[in-house]
Amino acid sequence: MSGGDRNTELAEDRTELALLRTLQATDRTLMAWMRTTLAMIAFGFGFFKFYQLGSFGAETADPITTDMIALGLVGLGTVLLIGALVQYVQVRRKLLRSGAGGSTFSLALAGALVIALCGGAAFVDLMLVLRA
Repeated sequence: MSGGDRNTELAEDRTELALLRTLQATDRTLMAWMRTTLAMIAFGFGFFKFYQLGSFGAETADPITTDMIALGLVGLGTVLLIGALVQYVQVRRKLLRSGAGGSTFSLALAGALVIALCGGAAFVDLMLVLRA
């Protein structure tokens, strides 16, 4: 093996490793979005339930305001996570097309989809409770 072949092989290995690191960075970014949006969804739903039960300040809190804050947090968290999912899928497809040797299955994507579905269910639940 000549020196040129070895250099080419090392360059290809480094490029593949760089693509894998970038793929892992996209996973970490999605997981950060998951943590942030899950906190928003949980806080909004908890905020609604807290005031619904009259546990604190029910006599001074405006029900319309607390309901809108809760609905806004749950909705915003869900919408932001869906946006993060769209961006993640676009970047992941581009990286896999460029030769990143990662798996086509992503645990981060599966987890984010579950959280997005839960956020959507929480939003619908709040809407149904508010309509009643």
